[in-house]
Amino acid sequence: FLVCEDNLVQGVYNKLPEKFENLGLFDFTDKIIIPGLIDAHLHAPQFAFMGMGMNAVGGAMGMMQQQPQQAAPAAEDPMAKLSKMKQMLDAGLITQTDYDAAKNKILGL
Repeated sequence: FLVCEDNLVQGVYNKLPEKFENLGLFDFTDKIIIPGLIDAHLHAPQFAFMGMGMNAVGGAMGMMQQQPQQAAPAAEDPMAKLSKMKQMLDAGLITQTDYDAAKNKILGL
């Protein structure tokens, strides 16, 4: 028994518990019960193209669709770059010469 109350599944039981005996019963014998929001589609036509390089995600249809253009990554703020470099200098990960060279490059000097 699949027990639903107030549009919520309360449980699945081999024997109907007494507390649910007063609920209305529906016989779904020989039926398939699929929870909502499940995409139960198939990709059977893709099997015809296996071995032709067209069985990957998207298949042939994916090759026909225009791919979205990705925006260029935003330029990192020079102050943020310099702060990271200063942290690396303070941690002993880079030398003062490395920091000065990076600063000149970031500031375009």
